[in-house]
Amino acid sequence: MHRLFYVEELVRQIAFDAYERPLGSASLLALACSCKILEGPVMDVLWQRQKLLDIILRTLPADCWTLTDGVYRLIKIPTTKEWKRFKTYTGRVAELHVGDPPGCQEVSSATISFLVAQSTVDPLWPGLTSLRLYEPRWEMLVSALAFLSRKIKAFTLVLPQDTSILLHPILSIASARCHEVQELVLDTVVEGPHSIDMVGGLISACKDTLRTLEIRSPFETEYLPIIANLPRLKILRLEKAGSFSCDIPSDSFPVLEEFTFSGFQERRIEIFLKLLGTAGLKVAKMYSHVTIDFEKSIAALSRFSASLEDLEITAITSLDLVRVPAFRLPFTNLRNVRLRCLHREVALLGSCTLRLSDKAVVDLGAAMPNLTHLTLGNPICPGLQCTTFLALVGLSKTCRELETLEIKIDFRTMVAPSLSLSETKEVETPVETQGHGCKLRKLVVGASILPAPSEESGWIVAAGLGKIFPSLTEVEGRGNFGRGKWGSVDRNLRMFRQVLRTVGIQGTHSRFDS
Repeated sequence: MHRLFYVEELVRQIAFDAYERPLGSASLLALACSCKILEGPVMDVLWQRQKLLDIILRTLPADCWTLTDGVYRLIKIPTTKEWKRFKTYTGRVAELHVGDPPGCQEVSSATISFLVAQSTVDPLWPGLTSLRLYEPRWEMLVSALAFLSRKIKAFTLVLPQDTSILLHPILSIASARCHEVQELVLDTVVEGPHSIDMVGGLISACKDTLRTLEIRSPFETEYLPIIANLPRLKILRLEKAGSFSCDIPSDSFPVLEEFTFSGFQERRIEIFLKLLGTAGLKVAKMYSHVTIDFEKSIAALSRFSASLEDLEITAITSLDLVRVPAFRLPFTNLRNVRLRCLHREVALLGSCTLRLSDKAVVDLGAAMPNLTHLTLGNPICPGLQCTTFLALVGLSKTCRELETLEIKIDFRTMVAPSLSLSETKEVETPVETQGHGCKLRKLVVGASILPAPSEESGWIVAAGLGKIFPSLTEVEGRGNFGRGKWGSVDRNLRMFRQVLRTVGIQGTHSRFDS
């Protein structure tokens, strides 16, 4: 018995590795059918990880089904023995995607009706814990009982546009059966009282277990009283709020750790932040279609200065970072900061601008010394103001834990290869912080201004980067300045490291050294 258990565990490990390879599902299925001892452990792995409905249905005997014009159809009813064998597989399925591209084929209405009929007495997916329905047809929604297991922990529903009539069957069944949902994602839920009642009913049905809620449709104020007091809600993602006019306590969302607002007006975000309780908010992500007043946004988050770890602010038109007294706030635990302007069609929205002074960059690093990832602007946005060499030097001194930096740089400000750090007096950093302690490994630059292309200019850029970031292993160009444009920088960075080792300055090993 002990030996058999050891063999099964070994087979499971092999199956896990094989599943990740090309044609892994087909290979595992053939392996399972080749030997009775292998069937159990291999199918355990395969169906706990397989997600697509049509691929699961293909495990029925080949003479029972056909795949024509991208549609799976049953052409023969499986025998009792064949169906029993098939159910030993479906009982192990943990996650199911229906109509979810890429790679998922359509299943015919007749096939779905057959599955529903077979599920009325004995559930077809008893172990299902995650279900994603992507733009399902009417037959699929009214047949939801065949898929909605009482054990479901994650439920995603993506509806086609203008299909409010489809909401009622699926949400009514889900409200009655799914009381243990921990993650709920609703997309393209139409506006109106009827939709609010149905969505609110589902949220209320799983209020004691819900931990993640994402609504990708226009958010209605009427949802707030429902979600404000969810006792375990930790992650909230909302889009397009109208207003926060309803009367709810100011200490709502007692355990919220992460929120994402997309398409909200800045005033709405500010009001929402005042509603949060004293919970330790760790992640804040804000996306706006208008200009964001950065100082007001940071001030609104100041209550969570001791707990916030990840901050992302994105505006489509402009984001002003020239004056940054708000950086004086003690965001001591921040690890990731992304401040960006999106580049859209100029004819529609005008040019995008992110005004960024060198002093603002250095102040940011000084106020948040534990940063590991920093994004300043969309690297390919033409309206983004370039930073200079002085800003990079300042970051290398004040932000020692930084590992990834995305920024737009004017490389014409690079000084000669001799690089004297004493030439950076304009940057207000303590003398004792000067040195080469920054851990930066990846630098992403896009649409940056390069000196006139020559071997000498490539050497200057490589020397500058190599000296202030001795751990740098990757320089990535984006937009009009792709990898090809940075070939000389890569080569010269390798040469520069050889020079450093020659004179006794040890740089870390990088892929450029190979």
